[in-house]
Amino acid sequence: MFFSFIYPLLIIFQYWRFANSGDNKIFLLERNYEIDDEKIIGNLSDGTSSTIMNNHLIKTIQLKNAYLLYISKLQFIYIPKDSFITEQDKDWFEKEIVKNIKN
Repeated sequence: MFFSFIYPLLIIFQYWRFANSGDNKIFLLERNYEIDDEKIIGNLSDGTSSTIMNNHLIKTIQLKNAYLLYISKLQFIYIPKDSFITEQDKDWFEKEIVKNIKN
């Protein structure tokens, strides 16, 4: 009985420690993406950037309010649908980027 009470608390503590670790602060930085026909450039709030060619995207999942663009089995780029300024931008993204990714 003691184990059944302590084990869930231990799991919760481990997740809390992981989420608040200084080693994971990069996951909490603000990100902006520049998307064109060939590449996606991710800019972090600390000034670093990374470029991903669109042909490296392996899968996309469309959620109610976002797109998940997978670059590996476990890593994805999260793009909220409300981040597009105009409806034309969103339509272009769906036509040129999402439709060209093989699921």
